Amino acid sequence: MVNWAGMFAGVQAVVRSAEGTADGIQRTCAFAAQHPDEYDEPDYWARVASSTFPFDTLIGWIHEGLLALEPLDGEVRSLLLLDCGDCPDGLWLGECRTPSVSDYAGFERYVKANVVVEGEDFAQAHIKDVKVLTHHLVTELNDPILSYPLFDKQWHGTNGYLLWLAAASLALSQPLRDANFCRQILHNRERLLIMSGFEEIFFDLGTVTPDGLSLE
Repeated sequence: MVNWAGMFAGVQAVVRSAEGTADGIQRTCAFAAQHPDEYDEPDYWARVASSTFPFDTLIGWIHEGLLALEPLDGEVRSLLLLDCGDCPDGLWLGECRTPSVSDYAGFERYVKANVVVEGEDFAQAHIKDVKVLTHHLVTELNDPILSYPLFDKQWHGTNGYLLWLAAASLALSQPLRDANFCRQILHNRERLLIMSGFEEIFFDLGTVTPDGLSLE
């Protein structure tokens, strides 16, 4: 059984403290080393620590999705979901909308108070109307570690989940650290809640406002 709360809290802390993507990967390796019972492949993490990942491509995918955001008709708040797939196998970025500001505000409070947010929580808050902004597969990266189906063929279980979630979340946060870019993609939105995770389980990555990205 994967400890999703522990993994999500670890990646959340990595993204909040990382000084760039390379530092974020090293912090992820350190987190894995601190939890050897959960992340039980030290040889795998040694490879990760000595590797350079294709973050230019990853951030390019994120840019592609963020620039696809359009002004909303009468709505001023929405939710951005980064779905890292299953196994994990991809990067899917989508926007979800809610029919009322009160539903959004209540959901945002819930998200900020909980590490793990599940699919049923979205339904209860009437979060729906998903628009796909971009979708890519890890095989497109042609990377010896991240594109594992093409190379060593081994599924690294919880270790692989942690690495891909951290890498994708770090990539998403990078362009949003530029307040000017945040204002560009927000259009008429007052707030954009950013979440990351896998299919039906997510965690709070931050909130975008015209002042930039807040990771708290």
